[in-house]
Amino acid sequence: MPRSVTRRLLGLFASAGLAACTAQPPNLLLISVDTLRPDHLASYGYERDTSPAIGRLARQGVLWENAYAPSPATVASHASLFSGRHPYQHRTLNYASALPDEERTLAEILGESGYRTFAVATSIRFHDSSGFAQGFEHFESLHEHPKNARGALATDRVLELVRSDEDARPFFGFVHYFGPHTPYWPPAQWRVRWHEGAEPELPGGPGPYVHGRREPGHEVPLETLRYLEALYDAEISYLDSDLARLLDGLAAAGLADDTLVVLVSDHGEEFKEHGGLAHARTLFEEALRVPLLMRFPAGLPAGLRVSRPAQLVDVAPTVLELLGLPVPLDLPGRSLVGLGQRGVRQWSVTASLPEGRFKALFEQGTEPQLFQLDVDPGEQRNLAPSRAEILRRLVASGPAEMVDGLEAGPTQQVPEDVRRRLAEIGYTEEVGETHE
Repeated sequence: MPRSVTRRLLGLFASAGLAACTAQPPNLLLISVDTLRPDHLASYGYERDTSPAIGRLARQGVLWENAYAPSPATVASHASLFSGRHPYQHRTLNYASALPDEERTLAEILGESGYRTFAVATSIRFHDSSGFAQGFEHFESLHEHPKNARGALATDRVLELVRSDEDARPFFGFVHYFGPHTPYWPPAQWRVRWHEGAEPELPGGPGPYVHGRREPGHEVPLETLRYLEALYDAEISYLDSDLARLLDGLAAAGLADDTLVVLVSDHGEEFKEHGGLAHARTLFEEALRVPLLMRFPAGLPAGLRVSRPAQLVDVAPTVLELLGLPVPLDLPGRSLVGLGQRGVRQWSVTASLPEGRFKALFEQGTEPQLFQLDVDPGEQRNLAPSRAEILRRLVASGPAEMVDGLEAGPTQQVPEDVRRRLAEIGYTEEVGETHE
C-alpha cells in the first residue's frame, strides 16, 4: 500500500533519482480540472471509482492528500497557479480583473528558459483580456463550443501540440478542463453511470436549479441532492475519458517518461455541507480542498502519498525545482520537493498546532469561526467561543497584508454578452462588478 508521510521529502525524492535527469530538459504538462473535489475520487477514498485515469496517475506518482486552493473561485486560483503568488498579492479576483502584466508567470519563466509554451482552456474565464496568456506562445480558449464537446476538443488540440515535430525545444503545456462545473449534464449514456431509478425533477434544468439554491435556506430534498451528486460524479467520469486519452496519447508519442505531469483543481464544490450548493461562496473544506498529483518517472517515486499540507502557490516552485531551474526568491510558496487565503471580504488560515490541526474563517462584519479539522473534518462545530487562544495564534500566523485588508486590483468593463454567459453558469454576483 502507498505510504503516508509527514516528514521532509527531500531525502525520499533524492533517493528516488530526482537528480538523475537526462541532459534534455524534461517537458511539463499542467492539467487543471475545474471544480474537482478530491473526496469524489477513489484515489482519495471515495467509494465510487469516478476517475480511473487519476487513479493511475496516483499509482504512478505522488499524491498530496491535503492540498488547498487559495480561493473558491476560478480566476483567483488560476492567477495564483500561474504566478505562484497569493490573491492578496496579485489582486486578480474575478472576471472583471486581469492578471497584471508585472506578474511573472510560470509560462514566462519557462519560455525564458528555452521552453515552447502553449495553453488550451475550456472556460470563459480564460478570455482574451484575462492576462492568463502571459508567457504562452500559443493560447486558445474553447469556451464557445458546447460544454460536452470541449473536453474532447481540448484533448485533441493538446495532443497535436505535444506531438509537434517542428520544434525540438521541450514543451510546457497547460490544459484546462471544465467538465465537473455546473451544469451537471454530460451525454445521456454518462448520466446513468452513478444513478439508478427515476430522475428527480429539476425545475429549469440542473444549472438553474443549483445556482438558484447556492445560498443556505433553500430546501433540497435528500433524494434530489443525491441525484445532483450522482450527476457531478458522472461529469467527473466523462471528463476522465478525456484524461485517459490525453495520458495515453502522451505515452504513444514516447513522451511519458520525459514529462512531468501535474494535475490540480482550482476549487471544490458544495453539496449542502454548510447549507449551500455550487462554489465561490464559502471557505470550508468542500470549497478549498483540491486534488494535487505529480507524475515524473525520471525524478519522483511511484505510489507515494503525502499528508503534509500543500497549496497551489507551491506548484510553481515545485515544478521549477523538478525541472532543474532556479526558483525565484520572491515566491511565497515553497517547493514540495524539499520538504492564509483571502477573498475580497473573507479569508482563512489553516495550521497544524500541538493541540491539533485548526482552520479559522474570517469574514468582514461577522464573528470569526474556528474548526479542529483532525476531529471535525466536516467543519460542523465552531470552537471560536471556547478556544480564543488558538484563534489568536492563527490570526498572528497570517501575513500582515491579509489582516490589514485587501483592495481589489484594477478591473475592466464586462461586455454585455459576457455578462449573459456568466449569469447562465451561475455567476450573477459578478456581472455588475466594474471596479476602477
